[in-house]
Amino acid sequence: MKIRIARFLITLSIAAATAACTTPRQYYLEVKPGVKDYVSISCAPEGNPLGFSLEFPRCYCNGGILLTYIVEPKRNEYTSRFELKRGYLYEGRMETVVVSLNGRTIDHITVGVKKLTSTDSPEIWRGNQRGFTALMNTFGARLYEVEAMCRAEQNVDWPLTMTLEISDPL
Repeated sequence: MKIRIARFLITLSIAAATAACTTPRQYYLEVKPGVKDYVSISCAPEGNPLGFSLEFPRCYCNGGILLTYIVEPKRNEYTSRFELKRGYLYEGRMETVVVSLNGRTIDHITVGVKKLTSTDSPEIWRGNQRGFTALMNTFGARLYEVEAMCRAEQNVDWPLTMTLEISDPL
């Protein structure tokens, strides 16, 4: 009986901690001084317990910008990537998804359901690369604070996994 109660309490604690971690919270990140200085952060979003999502305020981009750091355990190491979604707040419009493995260069772009390549759509690719690079140069270093905050709030000893390569805009 004591073991069942202990298991129940542990399960309840884990569920409460998970719910607390996935609840979006406001975090100070100077986006547009005096207008909207906060972003919404979700630690350990569903299916991504070692990562986080950061939503920029609508004043920064009316169609919405959601930057997600995805971490996947693989054997004794972790693989990670950044996914930037633009336009996800527009109903019925095409969402652009930019994927970067290092936070500096773009590895994949999808617009709606169509995958773009740098050779098929060089102008679109360059425009997304410039925008992504500028965003990461402006806010990238602060993402280490977000990752550390999420780990602290989860009260876990999981390692910090992010390795971000920041460079000058193209």
